[in-house]
Amino acid sequence: MAAASEQRQVGSTASVPIRVIDADGHIFEPEELFASLEADFYPRRPAMVDLPPDTVTREPRVDDRRASGPDGHRPGATFFTVPGSLSSAKKKVPLSDQTLEDVEARLHGLDLYGVATQVIFPTMFLVSAVEDVRLEAAVDHAYNQYVSEACSRSSGRLKWAALIPWRDAQAALEDLQWASDRGAAGLFYRDPIEWLREGRAFVTFETDEDIM
Repeated sequence: MAAASEQRQVGSTASVPIRVIDADGHIFEPEELFASLEADFYPRRPAMVDLPPDTVTREPRVDDRRASGPDGHRPGATFFTVPGSLSSAKKKVPLSDQTLEDVEARLHGLDLYGVATQVIFPTMFLVSAVEDVRLEAAVDHAYNQYVSEACSRSSGRLKWAALIPWRDAQAALEDLQWASDRGAAGLFYRDPIEWLREGRAFVTFETDEDIM
């Protein structure tokens, strides 16, 4: 990967600096992320379950069901890595970098590869992981709070995409405004097709245009 200070030749006489942006960074969501959940939802927060060592070592569960795909490959399934799993342990960066608990560690990793800016996306929540609509909205907001706070400590180098709870229109509109006020670089929508088909998403799209 090119270093941020590298020069690119333009034509025969001019050169411009290259600013490398990683537009697809990720966080492996730690259990601490859900500490801000309201009291009604906290007992139902996603929780890591340790499995026998000769299987997938950890998986997140919500309301006594697996949140999404396992920590490994399965045909036709979304898979992801959770903190403390085998895949997590094999990463070349420390756990505190993976979870954004140590922002300086993440920035150090960016420096090693000459990356100026990184945009953070979810991992556990790449797909709809929660069936209950109100719980999903609460979990999404907890995610937004955690990631926005971490990025605010990066001197502008870490950006974030906000999770929007499509299925709760009022919560979606509130989180759009909340995320915009805190400098979200983008929005992350999961599985919007059925909401588009039913026509319930258009008010959110219209608000996107007004706010973002």
